[in-house]
Amino acid sequence: MERALNSYFEPPVEESALERRPETTAEPKIYVDLTTSSKISLSEYTQQENGSMFSFITWNIDGLDLNNLAERARGVCSYLVLYSPDVVFLQEVIPPYCSYLKKRAKNYEIITGHEEGYFTAIMLKKSRVKLKSQEIIPFPSPNMMRNLLFVHVNVSGNELCLMTSHLESTKGHAKERMNQLKIVLKKMQEVPESATVT
Repeated sequence: MERALNSYFEPPVEESALERRPETTAEPKIYVDLTTSSKISLSEYTQQENGSMFSFITWNIDGLDLNNLAERARGVCSYLVLYSPDVVFLQEVIPPYCSYLKKRAKNYEIITGHEEGYFTAIMLKKSRVKLKSQEIIPFPSPNMMRNLLFVHVNVSGNELCLMTSHLESTKGHAKERMNQLKIVLKKMQEVPESATVT
C-alpha cells in the first residue's frame, strides 16, 4: 500500500534509481487498511452499531500544505481505522487526498463540496449512515472557494442534518466570514424540528 500511495503522491522514479537506492535499517513500516475493522472495543462497537452511540470527527487536514503529503494522508487513514467514526467532516481536502480516501475507505460514502482546488468533504459510514439528500450552498462572494456542504441522513432511525464549511479566513476577510456564518445559521433554522443539526 505504501508504494502505491507514494507513487500516487510523488513524481515517478526511474526503475534504475530504485535499484541504486542503498538499503537502510529503518523501522518497519506500518500499513493502514481501511477495509478491516478498527480497534474499537466490542462493547463500543455494539453500542455504535445498535444506535445507542453516535461518533464523528471533524478535521482540517491542511491539504494546502504539500509537505509530507503522503505521510499525512496515511495519518488521516490511521485515525479513521482507530476511531471508526460514523461521520467525518474534513476541511481543506485536495483532489489527491480525496482520490486516496475513495480508494481506501470503501466502507465510507464521500460527499464533497467541490472537485477542484481545495474543499470540504463529509464521509458517511455506509453500515450506519443512510444518505437521504445532499446540497452545496454557495456563498455569495467567496474569495477562497468556500461554501456550505449540507447532507440529510438517517442514523438508526434518527434524522440528522449534517453541515460543514470552511469559512473565509484571515483578519482581512472578517466581514465576509460573518456574512457566511449568517447563511449557515439561516440554513440551520430552516431545518425541520424533527431533525437534529450537527
